[in-house]
Amino acid sequence: MGFYSLQIARTGLVASQKALDVIGHNVANANTPGYTRQRLELSAQKGTTASGVTVGAGVNISDVKQIRNQYLDYQFRNENGVNAELLSKSEAMTYIENIFGEPSDYGINQSLSDFFVSMEELTYNAHDSSYRETVVQNAVKLTDSIRTVAGEMISYQKEIDRSIEITVDQVNGILDQIKDLNVVIFDYEARGSTANDLRDQRNQLIDELSAYIDIDAFENMEGQLVINAAGTTMVHGEQIRKIDLEVDTTNLTDSGEPLQRLIWAGTNSEVKPQAGALKGYLDVRDGLSQEAQGIPYYMNRLNRLANDLITGFNAINQNGYTIPYGNEPSQTGIVFFDSNTDSALNIRVSDALLESGYNIALSDQPITGELNWGNSQNGLNFTELRDKDTIMVGGNNLAGNFEKDFRKTITDMAINKNYFDSRSNSQQELTSFIESQKLAISEVSIDEEMVSMVQFQHAYSASARLVTVVDEMLSTLINMVR
Repeated sequence: MGFYSLQIARTGLVASQKALDVIGHNVANANTPGYTRQRLELSAQKGTTASGVTVGAGVNISDVKQIRNQYLDYQFRNENGVNAELLSKSEAMTYIENIFGEPSDYGINQSLSDFFVSMEELTYNAHDSSYRETVVQNAVKLTDSIRTVAGEMISYQKEIDRSIEITVDQVNGILDQIKDLNVVIFDYEARGSTANDLRDQRNQLIDELSAYIDIDAFENMEGQLVINAAGTTMVHGEQIRKIDLEVDTTNLTDSGEPLQRLIWAGTNSEVKPQAGALKGYLDVRDGLSQEAQGIPYYMNRLNRLANDLITGFNAINQNGYTIPYGNEPSQTGIVFFDSNTDSALNIRVSDALLESGYNIALSDQPITGELNWGNSQNGLNFTELRDKDTIMVGGNNLAGNFEKDFRKTITDMAINKNYFDSRSNSQQELTSFIESQKLAISEVSIDEEMVSMVQFQHAYSASARLVTVVDEMLSTLINMVR
């Protein structure tokens, strides 16, 4: 049994040496991003039976295993996608709120207030040209404010479209890297080795991918990685399906420029993410409903404000009579805002008013003769638009209460922003908590590795001591035979 004992001691030496190698590898990568600590898997070798007694044959090295929790990986990737989606929406709502810049002394709300105050003052001072010019100036300031906000909103919508393009490039780049790793890992492990470090790189890429689009990653029965995303298999072993972008002529900005549509490469099937940064960007860029308030939703509110202003003020001004000036007689049918405009992007004061404030038609009767300023009966309709939801002028039912309607837009925006800020903060805490749980299991602890090192160092010394003892026993036996 002496030589058999040497074999047992040899397996102990080899196992302890291998364990120390693994510990050294863990310690060396303690600060490597994405590294998962490894552990040597040991099992007892099948023993031999002699004289009815079974004696073990030592220790067997089964594998070098990563210490990971697959459920926490799955949970983290799900929550990471939701976190990225909410963060992108929170940031977008902050940006949109800054574009509107409310409340401020130069925003649309203040411009509306200044405009209606000057219009009200004019109705009591119809004869004073300075009041008329003040109204024109405030009307110009109001239209400039609306056009500026609308233009910046469209620019931001195109920036979001560009962000979607960049994100798609990042997703496709990650897919290429995962594909390359899949090839190497499969080839490496087909020869009986364990590609733990390569798997770390791949898992880190999968975690990164989860921030862009909702995914479900697992290995099938053949040991091939499968990643399903947005209802489609994105990765299957060495096969990947990327995302393409195409011009979408059915989805235009208010300035008429087409945005981009996401489709699965090689198909005409639209990509519809359910989470991740892509979902957040798409909702912000295309959200039109009360439930999904994106740029189009706020542009619609702006356009409605502009259109109601144009329709209401033009109908009232065309219903009244202007004051004669120069060679121009008192006229009716003069528009207040340019009649060729109908949206927030192009609203402007009419050329007639820019030429003279006398073209503000306050009188409901034609004005003749010198120093005849007429009356302000028609002008009262202008001021009624400020406080009433609707008024009837010339058989037309006109929408009013612009300030109230615009304040609702700003309130919706503030509520929406606070909602996403709150949810984003909560989701960040949840994602960080799950990540900390992951790290508690898979991260290298120097203290634990030092304890294991001492443990296997003693095991190695004990095995070496066993070799010495057996050697001494064999030497004694041989000398006795001599």
